[in-house]
Formats: sequence, C-alpha cells, structure tokens
Amino acid sequence: MKRIISLVMAVCFALSFTACSGNSDKLEIIEWTPSEMYTDEEIMAAIDTVCTDFRHWKGCTLETITYAGDEVSEAHIDWATRIGCDQALVLVSSFSTNSNPEETLEKNETYDNYKWILVRKDGGDWSHVDHGY
Repeated sequence: MKRIISLVMAVCFALSFTACSGNSDKLEIIEWTPSEMYTDEEIMAAIDTVCTDFRHWKGCTLETITYAGDEVSEAHIDWATRIGCDQALVLVSSFSTNSNPEETLEKNETYDNYKWILVRKDGGDWSHVDHGY
C-alpha cells in the first residue's frame, strides 16, 4: 500500500510540471483498488496518456482521475477488439470548465464520473479511443 501511495504522489508531482500542462494545477490522482490485470505503472502510463490529450482541451481543468477497476475495463474490451487491440483500460475523472470551454462542453460546469477508454496491443503504448459518460 505504501508503494502505491508513494508512486501516486511521485507521479502527481511529475504530472503537475509536464503531462497535463496548465490544465491540471488541481489534479489529484485517487488511489485505486489494486488491479489483477494491470500494474500500477501500466495504469499510470494510461493516466499520462489522458493527461497528454487533455492538455489540448480548451478551458478545462482536470481535477481528479483514477482507475475504474478491472470489472469496468473488462466490460470495455470490445473497444479494443474493434480496432485490433487486445487490452482495454478505463479511467474515471472529474474536470471543470471555465466560461470559454471546448465547443461541445457547457460553460462553468463540473463533469464527474467522466470515463476515458484506452486500448493497446501486446503491452504497447496506450491509445485514448473514447471518452464521456
């Protein structure tokens, strides 16, 4: 457990300077139930992928993110198989918008339980393929 907490804190600190740019000044990576499918490092790599994509979301601030769990990820394996991948991982986040967000988002809103679906093949890099509720 201490290892997970140390890893999460180290990545939080690193991400505050890199992956999520100015959109994550309040980012909190919430501890997840240990996975039987993925290592903590694999989950953190998926979080980094989302953060990298999220930094392009105009007017949005990523506030929290965590692993949705093995059961939820297994339920989304169809996303992976549709595009020739063999693994799926789902993250859940909370983010807020300012008065001038992305076109499809509401102004000054908080989006909770927002899912991010990532896939990969043969243990390679994660690709963000879909997001939403």
